[in-house]
Formats: sequence, structure tokens, C-alpha cells
Amino acid sequence: MYLINEYNLGEIKIVEESVDGAPKSIYIIGPYLEADVRNQNGNYYPKRVVEKAMDKYRVKIENGTAYGELNHPHKPEIDLERLSHKITEMYFDGNIVMGKAKLLNTKVGETAQILVREGVNLGVSLRALGSFNNKREMQDDFTLLAVDIVADPSFSNAMMDIVIENKHLISGGDLIVEKSINDMKNSYAGKQDSAYLLHQFFQSLKNK
Repeated sequence: MYLINEYNLGEIKIVEESVDGAPKSIYIIGPYLEADVRNQNGNYYPKRVVEKAMDKYRVKIENGTAYGELNHPHKPEIDLERLSHKITEMYFDGNIVMGKAKLLNTKVGETAQILVREGVNLGVSLRALGSFNNKREMQDDFTLLAVDIVADPSFSNAMMDIVIENKHLISGGDLIVEKSINDMKNSYAGKQDSAYLLHQFFQSLKNK
């Protein structure tokens, strides 16, 4: 299984709502993912696979634990110190997964609120685990982890392939083990392809 980040380039709607007379909270509403079409990354998500993953994720939504972070972390775990919002709704509108998220009054959540009030364009990105077949079709192991807020999904998306190729996540029950390409470099012995050379370049920067 691999750590997958799918950026949505659709329009995000900002609303303010009050429940039972409480102070207004800011919500962001918009599309998270489109099923049964090949997206801008060349990936295809069958609707039945997405529905299965959503059914499991809705348990977190109902329990109030479907959290997300501001900016994309490159790991599957949720960092409690970086929580900016929580998902309150997720549903299909045709083949499009729509969602609603409440910006929290955490330190990072307040940063997100300021960005919204200042008119900064926000996007959302799904963080998930899963694997593709040779046709780039998502398989039944697709698992939603979080929906994160990003500032410029079109730019970040161009950089994400490097991160995805640098991490291999192996799932065994509830245990997720991350292996970097560096741990698997023996399988690359004698192969000076562009992906391997690019990885070596970023490793050299990291070690400086």
C-alpha cells in the first residue's frame, strides 16, 4: 500500500453557521474526489471502491474524530498539534464526493480562519492508503485517512509524485510500517534511472 494524496481543484465554498445560538463557526464545503473518471493525476477511482472507503470513514465523522491538518503532512498519522478542522459531512453528489468541514478554534485552525477571512484561496486534499493496478485503477484496499486543507493544490500536486515515490507503506492489521526507498535501495542496485537519481539528490539535501 502507498500513501496517496489526491488534490481537488474544484471550488471551495466558505459559510458561517451557528448551532443553537452558539457563536458562528466557519465551514468549508466542496468536492473532495470524483469517482468513475480518470482524474488530473491519471488515477481512476471506481465508485464502489470509494463508497466502501466512505462507509468506514463515516464512523469517524459520526464519532467526531474525522480530523484534518493545514497543509499536507507526508505521513499517514494525524498530528494532534496540527489539527485545523474536522469533517462533519461526506456524501456522494452523483459521482462526486462532497464534504463539509468545520474550522476548529485550535492554534492552526485559527490560522485557517484568518486565511479564509483574508480571502486566501483554499483547496482540499485527500490523504489515503491504497494501491493501483497497472491501469492506475484504485484497488479494494483504498482507505481514507484524512482530508487536509492546502493553499495551492495545483502547484503542490506537481511536487507530490516525488513524495509518493519516496514512501512505501505496508499495512498489517492496525500496524502501518513506513519504508523509505533508502531502505529498499538494494532493489535498485545497478539502476541509474531518473527516479532513483532524483531520490539520491533529495537525500543529499536532507543530510546537509
